[in-house]
Amino acid sequence: MMSDPADPDVTRSVHATFIRTMIELRRHYVKASDLTLSQTSILGILVDQGPMNAARLAALEDVAGPTMKARIDRFEDLGLVTRQRCRGAGGPVRVTITARGVRAHRAAANDVLAGMLDELTQPELLRLRDALQPLERLLDRVREDNEPPPPR
Repeated sequence: MMSDPADPDVTRSVHATFIRTMIELRRHYVKASDLTLSQTSILGILVDQGPMNAARLAALEDVAGPTMKARIDRFEDLGLVTRQRCRGAGGPVRVTITARGVRAHRAAANDVLAGMLDELTQPELLRLRDALQPLERLLDRVREDNEPPPPR
């Protein structure tokens, strides 16, 4: 029998599990690579969502434009991203992750997650895989509902 989705115990449990998982994954990503937590997060957004306007990236990370510019400068120095100004000198800057950036992010993520998943039994791995579909559907819906407004 399924629990009622509005059940406060289910809600608390899902929330706590998501938060703990993200905290642990991000902490381990940083340990497994030369990337900072912020760098890991920004590269993750670019890996998941593709090239985007720097202002939108700043909004997703909830940082000011100048802060994001400094981070993008650092990424560019490291060869992790490229940027291109759109529509002339005053246009927005489009940030694209490079192959090196993708490799850096995925190496840390894959190593950490693979190590964690190795701790699970085969039946647990199958249950986890089966649980991913409804979670992806929920996350897609939340993402659609929470898109930041387009930059002006």
